[in-house]
Amino acid sequence: MQVRELKLVLLLGAVGYLPLAIGGSTLTLLIWLALVALAVGVLAGGLGLRPWPAGWAVPGSWMIALALVNSEAVRPLPTIVWGAMAWCGLFSLGLALGRWRPKWAWSASAATLAVCALASGLLTLGGLAEGGSGGIWPAATGALFLDLSPVAFVTECAGLDWMRHPAVYRSGGTAHMGPEVRTAWQGSLAGPGALVFGCLALVLSRHGARRQPWERQTDQTPQAQNRRHKSPAE
Repeated sequence: MQVRELKLVLLLGAVGYLPLAIGGSTLTLLIWLALVALAVGVLAGGLGLRPWPAGWAVPGSWMIALALVNSEAVRPLPTIVWGAMAWCGLFSLGLALGRWRPKWAWSASAATLAVCALASGLLTLGGLAEGGSGGIWPAATGALFLDLSPVAFVTECAGLDWMRHPAVYRSGGTAHMGPEVRTAWQGSLAGPGALVFGCLALVLSRHGARRQPWERQTDQTPQAQNRRHKSPAE
């Protein structure tokens, strides 16, 4: 791992630790990672972080942090492994997108973060339905918002019924959503599935990725320069 990559790993990994700076709980950290995983992946790919070993070190460090916090929790998450696979899949997808168009890394990362936050907050809209059982959206629409929410995806993969959690149940009015409308993500399938999908996206991104300035510098080795300066007669 190069020095530049090591600095990027430390900086991008620190983004995931922000809730710990204010004493965040396991759930707070998990929600935060669900929100930022895709955006951090986009930024990492755009800044030239290679998938292995540097790229995977970022979500890997988040796994260690969440495992430590979860081990001390009063009510630990039951299937934290599947939740970790879910956010690793989101990060890998973002990494692939960032490698595909590195020129737009910062703007694409900011836009991705905004979309993830919007998708996760559409159901509740700041608690407009608090105290009501009918919700502010029809049941089918609310279920769609939950399916699109990265927070719902990651937390449910980790074993938490996000639809029935007080943060959503009270302010989002999901009491009118029965199992015939929506069921929670099954972590043992959705988590590994997201990881596989993200890895496939990374493989495909290798064909469409544009070489970046620091990658072109590898061609400036003495051997490469000698090959370019050799005459046809030689």
